[in-house]
Amino acid sequence: MAKRKPRKHRAPNEADYKLSDWMQVADIPSNRSPGALELIESQIGTESGCYQVALTADIEDIGSSIIHKDIGYTGMSIALFDRTGNIRSEKGKHMVNVYIREHGLCKETEVSIRYIGPTDAMKGDTSFKTLEKRIQDETKKQFGYKLGFKWEEASGGNAGVYLRTRDTIASTFTYEDTIKLLTEMKGMVKDKAIEKAEMDLENLFAVI
Repeated sequence: MAKRKPRKHRAPNEADYKLSDWMQVADIPSNRSPGALELIESQIGTESGCYQVALTADIEDIGSSIIHKDIGYTGMSIALFDRTGNIRSEKGKHMVNVYIREHGLCKETEVSIRYIGPTDAMKGDTSFKTLEKRIQDETKKQFGYKLGFKWEEASGGNAGVYLRTRDTIASTFTYEDTIKLLTEMKGMVKDKAIEKAEMDLENLFAVI
């Protein structure tokens, strides 16, 4: 049986999408609200698509490009305004929201968002997923970002887990909880140190 050839990487082009204007994160409309419906009708044409977040200070330089070194985060959703409402809300659990809190950024003046709706040129019920992949793949190719966007801490990977853990401790732990955690962490640090020492020895013996 012949092996299937891997699909060629293709960068997104302007025929693939409709792009909204930038807005402050604090102004993200609620799902199914008049503001959301107006944005769908007048700018992006769909409620299923992609979204990009960046520092407001960078959006003039970013312009209309969806591939740019200063785009902090590119995501997608079948329900854009439901998903990004978790970035706007005070205690939303979206990792971009955690990133904003951890870096002390103001949602009213310092962080902006825009939406990208796939057009008929992107066929299929999951065209928004394909569009996100093309944007992230091209961003990786041009700028070397491992995850396809600048703010790696806003991901669900190890960097994101660290940020989310720190945010949880800062926002929900009492003084007593924090002291208890520190006590438990001492034992964890010792265990990790032993694991590392054993691995270093194994690596040393492997080359002797």
